[in-house]
Amino acid sequence: MARIKPLFSNLELLAVPRTEGVMAEINQKGQNAVRANYTVLRDIAQKRLKRAQAAGYMTDREPFAKLADIKDKRDLAAEYANISRFLLSPNSTAEGREKRNEKAVARLNARGIDFVNKKNVADFGKFMGVMREIYSQEQPGGAKALYIDSDDLADYYSAMRESTRGKIRDLYNERDKLGKDAAGRNNPELDTETKRARDSVKRAFEKWKKKRR
Repeated sequence: MARIKPLFSNLELLAVPRTEGVMAEINQKGQNAVRANYTVLRDIAQKRLKRAQAAGYMTDREPFAKLADIKDKRDLAAEYANISRFLLSPNSTAEGREKRNEKAVARLNARGIDFVNKKNVADFGKFMGVMREIYSQEQPGGAKALYIDSDDLADYYSAMRESTRGKIRDLYNERDKLGKDAAGRNNPELDTETKRARDSVKRAFEKWKKKRR
């Protein structure tokens, strides 16, 4: 079989990061051509991901889907769009993550949160994200209202035990996994277990606030 020549340059491949755009390309150019291009992008993305992971970034991110695991054109379009968005992001490289973290540390230090540094800024960001989710409540129309003080959260992070930080890291990883796996979101056992863990973290935070007063 003759080798399929990619239809676009790599930059042009990244010009359609939405599933609908990729579907249009599949319908116009054919699934085989887009699958060949996906292989090119996946190779680039996997190398970039490995370098970032070796530098300590994105250690919990799963590898991109292998071509053999993509069964139909809808899956192909979704995976193609996903990998394109990854490659377009400056945060897909170790250098990009390094610059983002440097800016985050400078911004937080300027606000007086001086315990955050290059080594713990990513962990601190995950912590803040999980705690804000725990303390968010659904409002009519789907909007969310937060009723938690960010300064309290920052103080708690600097004071809490490593065991509590471990629980929060687990919650973050679980949230990331459920966000990628629609079936996981519908698993009652996972939902119950996650709820218990969140309740435990919330109780520990409330207990800390009472002691501090």
